[in-house]
Amino acid sequence: MFAGNRFLVALLTAAVITQLGTGALNTLEVFFLTDNLHTNAHLLGFISMAFGIGSIIGALTSSRVVRLIGARRTSWIMLIVTGILILIFARQTIFIAALVTFFFIAIPATMLNTSLTPLMLAVTPREYLGRMLAVFNPINTAASMVSIVVAGWLASTALLHFHASVGGLHIGRIDAIFSVAGLLVVAGGVFAVIAFPPDAAPAEPDPPAGPDARAGDASDATIGQVLEIAAPGVIPTQGVTEPLIDPAGS
Repeated sequence: MFAGNRFLVALLTAAVITQLGTGALNTLEVFFLTDNLHTNAHLLGFISMAFGIGSIIGALTSSRVVRLIGARRTSWIMLIVTGILILIFARQTIFIAALVTFFFIAIPATMLNTSLTPLMLAVTPREYLGRMLAVFNPINTAASMVSIVVAGWLASTALLHFHASVGGLHIGRIDAIFSVAGLLVVAGGVFAVIAFPPDAAPAEPDPPAGPDARAGDASDATIGQVLEIAAPGVIPTQGVTEPLIDPAGS
């Protein structure tokens, strides 16, 4: 099923690239607070609160953004913007500045998660929906787990005493890992620019002749053709597929 659907293959690949980055954030946030922001670990709850508020704003505005610039542009723009914001977050040394930055990370991340899930479901034939979820969610989770394991290993062993200076900027173990995470998310966005199918004007599909024709129509659908199905309202991602980006680990 994935082999015959360009959008699902591209989305799965972008998700894996992205999760290889964001899993590190979930693991090392508390150490970022203590080592880089020089604050108490109990303030981690405020970071999650900031992400939650940003997520609400992102979810409320995502459908309007998708209608305005299209699903394809929304996907790669939000991936790249999120990656850049993670890079900015990695350089913070003041708690309030980090709090504000994490709030802004949540907005494009949630726009992406909210807008792409209904599109992904729309291009999947109904009879293959369970198979698609059975492939997409475990691979997405596995990529995040790999990121968590690698980030934890690097922070506790290979980069335990890492310190460097690049262009006058001091780099430690946690911000170095977060910077790589941000670059991976940006890479996911660049991949989306290249690999995601182009937007197209919605077209009336021909009546399917049978189950095989129906499956073919759905698998060949472009993002533009399913946009009218997904855009009118915000469809929550929880309980359907796992979020493509979830830096807060919610």
